[in-house]
This record gives sequence, structure tokens and C-alpha cells, in this order.
Amino acid sequence: MGLAARIQIDDRFGERREVAIPGTIRKEAAPIDVEIENLSITGFRATLGSELHEGDSITIGAAWMGRRAASVVWAKHPSYGFVFDQPLTEAEFASADAVSNVQPIGTAPLPAMSPRLDPNARPPRGGMAKSLAMATASVLIAVGEGLRKRSK
Repeated sequence: MGLAARIQIDDRFGERREVAIPGTIRKEAAPIDVEIENLSITGFRATLGSELHEGDSITIGAAWMGRRAASVVWAKHPSYGFVFDQPLTEAEFASADAVSNVQPIGTAPLPAMSPRLDPNARPPRGGMAKSLAMATASVLIAVGEGLRKRSK
């Protein structure tokens, strides 16, 4: 009986597509990172670390669709089933893909380094250390001269 009911629900929701799309759920303004694993025109399945309950209203955001209101229809933590308040259009469903608006750390191309910023380049001679040594010597000479004049 449970299997028959599940088949009816799947038929009612139409074509489903297995996907791996990153998104963000907001419930009471707190962002929750999710991965949309299964998508249909009327809803989606996602895995997330936070706990939600059947009937919870959320907003889901993904780069390919923007933000859209939805509700939790089933909860088996960490997997959840959601139904969109407004179903996707055929065009939105067809274009659903893992569009990344953030490039993972370590894969972004680095700009060419100028010779001054090259970490292997030898620092200029003298520089700060030489300036500091000269300033210290000048102060010591002035103090020494002052003491010598006082003692006379």
C-alpha cells in the first residue's frame, strides 16, 4: 500500500531529474547551505545539515532560478522534500543546472605577479633595517653630545 501511494505521488508531481545543484535555504532569515539532488517542476529534494519540519515555509535560492518560496512536504533528516509555492515553468526546469556564482578556493586563476611582489625576489639592500639603524645612531650621537656638553 505504501509503495502504491508513493507511485501516485511521483506521477502527480511529473518528471523528476537527478541533479547536484548548490543552493541556499532561508527560514526566518537564517541561511542554510543545501544541495538540490532531485528536481521537478513542482518541487525538489535536498540534503541539509539543519533540521526542518513538515509544513515549514522556506525560501530556496539557486543561481539559475533566483529565489523561490517553498514548503517542506516530508522530512527524513538530512533529506527533505519540498514543494514550490509557484511551480517552475518548462523553460526554468529545462535550464536548471549547477550554475556556480562562486569559484571554489584554489581554482581561481591568480594574477601575474610583478617583480616587486615576487616572494622569491631578494629584498632591496638597506631598506627599513638600514633606516632604523641610521636613526638610532643619530639619536645616540645627539644624546652623547648633549651629555658631553652638560658635563663641561
